[in-house]
Amino acid sequence: MPLLAGLSDQVLRELNLPAETLTAFAGNLEEWLSFLSTDQPWLTDQQNLRNRAQFRDASEAVHACITQCEEAAVLSAPPPWLERLAWHWCAASPDIATYNYDLLLERLTTQLALTSTWGDLYGISLTERQAPGDSSFLSASRPVSSTYRLFKLHGSINWFYGGPDAPTTERVVLARDSVRWLGSPADSTEAVDRGRRAAVHEDLLPLIVPPTGTKGVSYGNRSLRAQWQKAFEALSSAESLTIIGYSFPPSDLVARHFLSSSLLAVPVAVVDRGELAAEVVADLLPRSDVQSVTGDDAVAHYVESVCGDVILWGVRHHERGRRACLRVNGVETELADDERFDASRYPGDSDPASTWAREEAERRYPGIANLALTNHWPSTGDSTLWQGVYTGPR
Repeated sequence: MPLLAGLSDQVLRELNLPAETLTAFAGNLEEWLSFLSTDQPWLTDQQNLRNRAQFRDASEAVHACITQCEEAAVLSAPPPWLERLAWHWCAASPDIATYNYDLLLERLTTQLALTSTWGDLYGISLTERQAPGDSSFLSASRPVSSTYRLFKLHGSINWFYGGPDAPTTERVVLARDSVRWLGSPADSTEAVDRGRRAAVHEDLLPLIVPPTGTKGVSYGNRSLRAQWQKAFEALSSAESLTIIGYSFPPSDLVARHFLSSSLLAVPVAVVDRGELAAEVVADLLPRSDVQSVTGDDAVAHYVESVCGDVILWGVRHHERGRRACLRVNGVETELADDERFDASRYPGDSDPASTWAREEAERRYPGIANLALTNHWPSTGDSTLWQGVYTGPR
C-alpha cells in the first residue's frame, strides 16, 4: 500500500491536478488537505467554499486510490509475515488501532477462516443496507476462535455515511463484508456492485478522514467519535504497546495528543524502517520503556521474534493424484512423496483424504493434529482443502 508521498502523487493524478498544486505546502499532502478543510480568514467566502469542495473531491480521490492499490495488492499472495501476524493477533485478542483505510488485514483474516463477518472485528457501531430481494434472516456463524478488535480511527474504504453535513447521529453503513484476499470473481468490487445492489450506497459518501493536520471537521459523526473513545480507553489501560509503521509526524497533532495523553508507563515496541519513530514515541511517552526494531525488514523481524508458526496441512488434486501438502509460514512442501493416497486404508471414514493429510503432518510435528480448530478450513486461494494450527507466541 502507498506511503504518504506515493499517495500524494496518486491523489493529484486522480484529480487531474499538476504537481505544482502542493508547492506552497512543501509537497505535503496533509498540509494541503488541512488548508482546504479549514476556512482561512484572508480568503473570501467564495474561495473558502471552493476549497471545501476541493477538499471533498480530494477525500473521494484518497478513497479511490486506496481501493485501486488494494485491488492490485490482492492479486498476489499475502506475505508470510502478515499471515503469521494476523493469526497471532486473533490468538492474542489485542485491541488494534490503525490509521489505515484498506481492508488487507480483514481480507486475510477471512481467508484464514478465522472470522465469517467483519462485524466480529470492528470496534465501531455499524449497520448494513439490504437491496430489494436480498435476505437478512441468516446470521453469520460465530468465529472459530478468538479475534482481535480493530479500531479504524480514520475510517475505512468499506464504511459509508451521509457526509459531514449529515446528522451526527447517522449510523455508519458497512458496504463490503467478508471478502477474501485471493477471492473468486464474485468477491471483486465490480461484481458486488452490479445488479440489484448497484444503487444501494449511491447516496452515501465514503467515511474517509483524510490525512490532515487538523481533523475536527471530520469527527462530527458520533459513531466515529465513540470508536475513538473506546480506542483511547483500551490504550490507557494497556499493559504493553506495539507501534508498527507510524512515526507520528509533527503535522498529525491529533495522533500525537492521542498517544501522549494516555500517560502510559509500559513496555513499548516501535517497529519502523527508521530510528526517528522510536525517538518521537519516547518523547511522547517519557515514562515508558521504548525499544525499537528498525530496518527495511523491521516488521518481518518483529514477527519472527514474537509470533509462533502457522502450520497448514491439506490435500491437493492434480495429475499425479491426491497429494498431502504441508505449509509452514507460507512455505509449502509435499509430504510422503513415495506414497499415494489410498482410500481403502480408511474404511468407514467420511473424509479419508483429510485424515491421510493429518496423519502425514502428525508424523513430522507430533501432537500438532490435536491443536487444530474444529470446523476450520483456511484458504490459500486454490483448490487445496487445508486444516491449520497456530503454535502460539514465542
